[in-house]
Amino acid sequence: MKEKINEIMKPAKHAMEYIDYNEGVVIGSAFGQLISIIEEQQIKIEELERNK
Repeated sequence: MKEKINEIMKPAKHAMEYIDYNEGVVIGSAFGQLISIIEEQQIKIEELERNK
C-alpha cells in the first residue's frame, strides 16, 4: 500500500518546487483525501476477499 501512495504522491512532490504555500495546502489536502479514499477502499477489498 505504501508503494501505491508514494507513486500517487510523485507528481505532488514534484509540483511543490513550482507552487506557493497556499496552492501547496490545497494540493496536499486533495492528495490526503485521495489517499484516505484509497486506504478505505483497500480495507473493503480485503474484507470482501476474506469473506469469499
